[in-house]
Amino acid sequence: MYFAAPALARNAGGGVELIPSMRSLSVAILVIPLMSVIRGYFQGLQNMAPYAISQLVEQVARVFYLLTATFIIMRLGSGDYVAAVTQSTFAAFIGALASIAVLVYYYRKEKAKIDILVDMSPGNVKVNTTRLLLQTIREAVPFIIVGSGITIYKLVDQYTFISTMERFTEYSNQQLQSLFALFSGNPDKLVMVVIGLATSLATVGLPLVTEAFAKKRQSCFS
Repeated sequence: MYFAAPALARNAGGGVELIPSMRSLSVAILVIPLMSVIRGYFQGLQNMAPYAISQLVEQVARVFYLLTATFIIMRLGSGDYVAAVTQSTFAAFIGALASIAVLVYYYRKEKAKIDILVDMSPGNVKVNTTRLLLQTIREAVPFIIVGSGITIYKLVDQYTFISTMERFTEYSNQQLQSLFALFSGNPDKLVMVVIGLATSLATVGLPLVTEAFAKKRQSCFS
């Protein structure tokens, strides 16, 4: 994404102003998978406190950095809106780092209990690493498709709105960018409420369903 940023920005119709934002976001992509894996580890242990607290800390750190950086740039600095947007995008990386720090803290705190669970485990299960990875990828694909559905729709709008409107209207590129910002930004305020509620319910229920399935408790599904 870092190296493809110029091509992506050009196809999105945003020009060179989008390149720094895309490159700053590519850094966050490097650490977010690690954060998700550690969260999933605690989720599998049905210990939701680290999961929830890490999410809270992530958002607090992200918003704090976003507001602080943009205020410094726009009020005390050069007032360059491109730099302000770039730093606000980079805030996702800061939030992910803060979340990982919380998760590592809880892992070290709970390590003694985890070691006890490992010692109590009979250890009769033979795990093929390659098969486990393939199975994980295969089972993750439906969740990836469902979870990224709204984002994919947004990408379609992002890459077609400006070019389509330029073909059929007389609006300038700057006007179309402003219109797209209004059309794409306002619906998120309502959509994210529903997504947040659904994600919270799924996050809490998934470990319970997984445990019931592993122990073949079919009555739990009826």
